[in-house]
Amino acid sequence: METRQNLNLSGSGSAPGGLYDEVFISGSAEVNGDIDCTSIKVSGSTDIKGSIKAQELVELKGSCDVGGDIFGKKVYISQSVDISGSIRGEYIELKGSCDIERDIIGEEVQISGSSDIGGNIETGTITIYGSCDVDGKISGKNIKIQGSADIDGDIIGGNIKLSGSTDVGGNVHGEEVEIAGSVDLGGNCEAESFRASGSFDIDGLLNADSISIGISGKCKVKEIGGEKIEVRKTTGSGFSINSLFGRRIKLETEIIEGDDIYLEATEARIVRGNNITIGMDCQIEQVEYRNEIKILDNGWVKEQKKL
Repeated sequence: METRQNLNLSGSGSAPGGLYDEVFISGSAEVNGDIDCTSIKVSGSTDIKGSIKAQELVELKGSCDVGGDIFGKKVYISQSVDISGSIRGEYIELKGSCDIERDIIGEEVQISGSSDIGGNIETGTITIYGSCDVDGKISGKNIKIQGSADIDGDIIGGNIKLSGSTDVGGNVHGEEVEIAGSVDLGGNCEAESFRASGSFDIDGLLNADSISIGISGKCKVKEIGGEKIEVRKTTGSGFSINSLFGRRIKLETEIIEGDDIYLEATEARIVRGNNITIGMDCQIEQVEYRNEIKILDNGWVKEQKKL
């Protein structure tokens, strides 16, 4: 049986990589090689020229560079940390300015502050606050993104909540998708249930069984398809930044197709469905309906066609 010794480094010192029990590093230190340990705590300015593998805890604080991957049951990283590899763990928490060159894989992931992720994030539950850039995709059962996030790839999950200023370069696919604030999607959005408030821009298709959109700004999507589709204006009598600058509150789309459709403040070329209600501030070029059509308030339809 291998005997593991503790490693304690403080001030300006160096040590080789190897097998250790508890590792404590503070100050300006250097480790030349991989670390295999029970747990590790690092603070200060440290350069680890290799990977870290811990049976229990990995805690990195201060200005720290790791030249390889990090494996740990619980991983806590804060302040200014650069990781040249991936991070794997049951629980992973990133705070401050973190630069991860490859993937993050964990059962639960918490990210706050300013982080750059060069690969994918694969998790059961993830929460992102603050400013986060992800070069790959995010996949997980529960995904919550709040703040300023830029995701180059897809978002794939069960429950997905996007709020604040979020840009997604790929597709969004989930069971329940909720959008609030200002969200831009470069691809398609597919879900069983889709809810949105605020403003959004979807370059591709929006497809869900149930769609509920409350618009308080300008929303745009190429095409919409679903069973029940509801679009309503959500602005009240209070202050509106959009009305202040003369911006129209509306949803723009080419085609809307569903079973039961209720629309307000919508501009579309074609609306097709079974039961259709065209409400206030709508401008529709053509409505194709099977059962009935209702036109309310100042809703406008150029052409009606019964299927």
